Amino acid sequence: LSTLQYLNLEKNSLVGPIPTTFGQLSSLTYMQLSGQNLNDATSDLAFPDELGSLSNLEQLWLDSCGLSGKLPPSLPAGLTSAKILRLNTNKAISGEIWPDVDKFANSLEQMYLFDNALSGKIPDSICGLKNIQKMSIRTNQFTGQFPSCWGSLSKLWFFWGFSNQLTGPFPSMNGTIVTQFRMEDNQLSGELPASLKDWAVLTDLSIQNNQFS
Repeated sequence: LSTLQYLNLEKNSLVGPIPTTFGQLSSLTYMQLSGQNLNDATSDLAFPDELGSLSNLEQLWLDSCGLSGKLPPSLPAGLTSAKILRLNTNKAISGEIWPDVDKFANSLEQMYLFDNALSGKIPDSICGLKNIQKMSIRTNQFTGQFPSCWGSLSKLWFFWGFSNQLTGPFPSMNGTIVTQFRMEDNQLSGELPASLKDWAVLTDLSIQNNQFS
């Protein structure tokens, strides 16, 4: 299968871990395995680290796969063509976001990690995702403040981070393009920035149940 470029096995009745040999599908640009139980109870990783060898892969869809364990460490440096990364709604993917998440910088446009059990702080390296446009980390266990460099994500127009335990002030963002910003059910505090009045294309702002003054 060295010439295979498109693989869609979504919503079948597959059970058991994702084969490590999938990491040998060197021409693959699209992998969709969502909607079935692909958990590997014998590994501390959510899915095989070998998938990080897929340097041509542009889209990886592993949502609602019943996955548990930590994020495979090879992905940021290995998936050099990744544009869309969907690892959401697995409930038990745990640990922290990759400390070298900025190695996705040249390609990643959409990252969905929501509805898992991820924890720790949002790493400063996330500000290296210069092409990121949509990001959802909602419904996890993230703590701490937004990185001070958050405002450098100049292409980010969609961000959902609600239902975490994030603290600190309202993050700076490129208000000229933001359309959706949801941070309800956190522990953000301080005053709302005066620059909010300049968020000209904003359609959804949800920041209830925080500690703003």
